[in-house]
Amino acid sequence: MFSGLPAGEFRLTARKTGWRSGAYGLATPVEGIGIFDDVLKLAAGERGRAVVPVWRNAIIRGRVTDESGEPLPGARVRAMYWTAVRGRARYV
Repeated sequence: MFSGLPAGEFRLTARKTGWRSGAYGLATPVEGIGIFDDVLKLAAGERGRAVVPVWRNAIIRGRVTDESGEPLPGARVRAMYWTAVRGRARYV
């Protein structure tokens, strides 16, 4: 809780080791915090409520095998996610 803040615009962010950073106004984790975050506007003496979400980092684990179930040493694996690029869904 903050008190005694002057009137103005505030950007709120949160960080925690092992978690994705968050910012006021974000509903999902994104790269580039500071670009998509909203501004909390308060008048003199006004009270406000702000939620700043953070997201736990994910871990992907597994084994790459061939058709017979044998491990494939040195296999290259790449994790990708969906995002919107110029209004179109893409893997990045």
